[in-house]
Amino acid sequence: MLTTAVACGLIVGNSIPPVAFAVGETAQATFIGDKDPEGYFCPDETVQAGQISDFAFWKLNFEAELKYQWYRNGAPIRNETDERYVVSNGDLGKELNVAVTVYSSTADGMKKVLTVDGSDRLVKPCAVKASGDDEPVLSSGRSRVGDTIKLWYYSDREASVDYSWIRVSDGVVISKEPSLTLSVREYGEEIQLLAVFTKPGAWDVTKTFWPFTVNSGDLKALARPKISGELKVGSTVKIVDGKYNAPSVWMSEIQWFRDGQKIPNANERTYKLNASDAGKSMYATMNLNAEAYSGVNSWVESTDPVYGGNLEASEAPRVTGKMSWNSMLTATTGTWKIKPTSYSYQWYRNGKAIKNAIKSTYRSSPDDVGKKITVRVIAKRKGFGTGQAASNQVTVSGTTLSAKSKPKVTGTFRQNQTLKVSNGTWNAKPSSYSYSWYRNGKKISGATKSSYKLSPKDVGKKISVRVVAKRSGFKSGSFETKKTNVAPVLLKVSKKPKVSGSAKFGSTLKVSNGLWSKTPTSYSYSWYRNGKKISGANKKTYKLTSADVGKKISVRVVAKRKGYDNGQYATAAKKISAASFNKISKPTISGKAAYGKTLTANPGKSTPKATSYSYQWYRDGSPIKGATKKKYKAKYADVYSDLTVKVTSKRSGYKSSSRTSSAVWIWDEYDYDYDYGGSSSGKEPNRCYLPGGQSYYYC
Repeated sequence: MLTTAVACGLIVGNSIPPVAFAVGETAQATFIGDKDPEGYFCPDETVQAGQISDFAFWKLNFEAELKYQWYRNGAPIRNETDERYVVSNGDLGKELNVAVTVYSSTADGMKKVLTVDGSDRLVKPCAVKASGDDEPVLSSGRSRVGDTIKLWYYSDREASVDYSWIRVSDGVVISKEPSLTLSVREYGEEIQLLAVFTKPGAWDVTKTFWPFTVNSGDLKALARPKISGELKVGSTVKIVDGKYNAPSVWMSEIQWFRDGQKIPNANERTYKLNASDAGKSMYATMNLNAEAYSGVNSWVESTDPVYGGNLEASEAPRVTGKMSWNSMLTATTGTWKIKPTSYSYQWYRNGKAIKNAIKSTYRSSPDDVGKKITVRVIAKRKGFGTGQAASNQVTVSGTTLSAKSKPKVTGTFRQNQTLKVSNGTWNAKPSSYSYSWYRNGKKISGATKSSYKLSPKDVGKKISVRVVAKRSGFKSGSFETKKTNVAPVLLKVSKKPKVSGSAKFGSTLKVSNGLWSKTPTSYSYSWYRNGKKISGANKKTYKLTSADVGKKISVRVVAKRKGYDNGQYATAAKKISAASFNKISKPTISGKAAYGKTLTANPGKSTPKATSYSYQWYRDGSPIKGATKKKYKAKYADVYSDLTVKVTSKRSGYKSSSRTSSAVWIWDEYDYDYDYGGSSSGKEPNRCYLPGGQSYYYC
């Protein structure tokens, strides 16, 4: 940088020629400013030589040039000869400084005049990023009255911040809170934030943000205005203020509407309802205004239409349709002075309301025959009172009764049994019934009730009954049941047949005949196993087989006599159990009782003789795994142990029975073959010596 300067001032350009001077004459080159470098001595920040680089702080009387050299811990930093220096992470914990040298242009070239050294500055982190992309940012937005302004970003959230919100016009600090809510007092003012960021072990960072102007706020209705007063013709209604985000709100440009149509000259907060408003919905529009806020349009509406009195009919409703039973009648709505928006209905019979008859149509019932039928129409419209109008009267005629579900005879068509006939159901509910019973198509004298007891005369004949239904206003209807043949008397059991005998395989069961209402002349029998007939088992006795074991056995006895229907009785089923062996002798073990030798189990004798056997060998009372055959080869584990065998005898129809043999002592093969010395000591505790006489065990 080359600049022309004179004493006590700075002249830019070459308008004054150089002045000769003697090198070392300090009066000709004097620095009067701050010699320390400026900026935040933190990594990624740019610092500069400060006032030393500004000729305004030098007293010179010659053309001068400034040259720079930056130092780290007193050593010059290579190639760092500009008035600015970008601090790096490598500078952390070190001290930086800058030396500025003044050179003068002479006839012999540039001559060094004076060097000024700044103070050393320690490099450490900043409380926040002081410049660049990560520096703190102020969110001022539209800066409207009612808005809240705050720092929305700064890089190090651990830093503490001291806030000063300053009104630029008078320099007054209006708040020291982290955020500032703009009030009406700040409207039109310029506001500036001065924030000081501090953090232990870091340089304080002071940021002065660009000032912003406070604009008018947006007026908002937190709760809209309402219409108060009675919504009735003749009453006065009024617009009542809602709640707003600003104080002292006033209304302007008010306009009232009736069902969306503007009402002329209705421009005040109050409005008197008249006949034209009846049944109509009311609403009003207005502008809302407040100081330092922009105006906003708003509106209010009535919750209900204006009440205009009860609806009136100009022409009564009428009942139309076929005036006979089970026909559909229809009610017209009639004509009304003010058109209703909905209708409801109530039908009446001789002046009394018919339950659930509340539609515009009604199907006549049997109860309506000969009665006066009317309908009342109820008219409704929002904003009006309910109106009612009654129709003309009509009379309903009847028809012939006919059966919908036929009368039915219940009971047994057998001599001495009583039959009963149901009334069935009819197209209209009858008020009374009459009955006539017939034998082979001829009326039975005196049989005029709903029940009839069959006599001996009826046996072999066909019996039917005619039911006649009656109801006032209807022609009587009739129905005759199906003709059914009558059977003779049934033989009935008076003492039940009983099964005797043991319910075990091999036993013979016998059934008694029991006693009957009339002594039978013969019987037949059928034996059953689990409910299924046993082929060929048709005698009074039955011998139980193996197929019956675990099954249930019963017998059906049929009693017969001429002139009577057969009677029958099934006995209760008995569960058949298996038989037991009468006697089973104890099994024995044969073979050489020594290690490696094969032993054989010999089943005991049984009565009757078993047809198969199963085996389980035991060592000292515990079952030997896998030893379930007739023969068993002694293992080394069996030596000096008791071996026994349990033999289970089996035979079809019999319960399996098990017996266990006497124990045999298993010797080591050597002891067994060494034939001497085996004896008992005969003293307590008794010692039994093994063959050979040297080893023993307590016995």
